[in-house]
Amino acid sequence: MIITMKKRLLLFSSVVFLILGFLFFAPAKTHAFSFGDIVDGVKNFFAAKPPKELTIDSKIELAPEGDMNNDKQIDSGDFVTFTYTITNPTNNSYHLVTVKTNIKRDDLNLIRNIQGTVNLDYMHNNTITLPYVYIEPHQVRTISFEARINFNKDTDKLLSTEPEIVDDKDSSLFKAAKEEVTSKKMKIEKYDQLTNK
Repeated sequence: MIITMKKRLLLFSSVVFLILGFLFFAPAKTHAFSFGDIVDGVKNFFAAKPPKELTIDSKIELAPEGDMNNDKQIDSGDFVTFTYTITNPTNNSYHLVTVKTNIKRDDLNLIRNIQGTVNLDYMHNNTITLPYVYIEPHQVRTISFEARINFNKDTDKLLSTEPEIVDDKDSSLFKAAKEEVTSKKMKIEKYDQLTNK
């Protein structure tokens, strides 16, 4: 009977050690994945997310051969180029939209060299607009024009554009940040002297 009790105790302790050993030394659960999964994860992490809406950017700079006194800065009487870049990353077409430049018509004269559109309206609310623009899916469209800055006789003046794209019902589709430059003053006599050389 003593032998049987020893066997039971030995059997019981063996089972306990076996269970404890399995719990402590069992391998952790693993998940199978391929090298392709790793590469895809890295690509997705670093990939830039494209914008999901129509956008417009603007730029104002001296026009080629528009620097009347060759000082490489924007002065009254110089010609400047206004450039608008419309980006459509969507699958949508936008027909008959209008680009409101919000440029005061009284700040400019002699509008010329219109590129990227056939329509320019300067009678609408005394600002310059670009009506009847067509923008196709995944299109980047650039529209530009040149204009001479009116004379500022007394002080420097801010020249700005804050473009907005509106649909045919005048509902805003996108409005960009304001772009502005300072036009240095120049007296009319100085301009006449420069252009009559």
